[in-house]
Amino acid sequence: MADGITKNFDSLMCVDIADMLNKYTAKVDQVIPIVKEEIDKAAEQVKRDIDNGVRAEHYQTGELASSLTISPLASNDKPNAKKYGYEIEFKGENAHGVPYAKIANILNYGRDAFEGSKTKKAYGGIEGSHFIDEAIRPLKGLTKRISERIEKHLLDSEKK
Repeated sequence: MADGITKNFDSLMCVDIADMLNKYTAKVDQVIPIVKEEIDKAAEQVKRDIDNGVRAEHYQTGELASSLTISPLASNDKPNAKKYGYEIEFKGENAHGVPYAKIANILNYGRDAFEGSKTKKAYGGIEGSHFIDEAIRPLKGLTKRISERIEKHLLDSEKK
């Protein structure tokens, strides 16, 4: 089951290296390290921002914050990989068997006062704090920023 953070992050964070490198085929050896460095920095920043959001707004036991993980894609270490990126997710379950990803999504998006059509059990409403949305938002335009950095690097190297 893909949770909200995984769906949002996957759509923004996994850069298709093959498409980007088609534009720079003659300079691949110069371009790949730039692409990887920018993705690495962006992934670490997203994890840091989500972690800060959890700690600032939703810190009670520390379990949710400690369940946040960042893992490189398996393809990151392969020399001819077409994808490079990270998975950032809340792993595991709390003592009541509720997945931390579900808790994070509820805290991020909020919840109505009643949940579940079968039981109609009152849980109390929670207003979403959108801490995950705020952490992911800066990823929009990452490909453009990477391309701009590559162009600048290539321009600077031609001047030398």
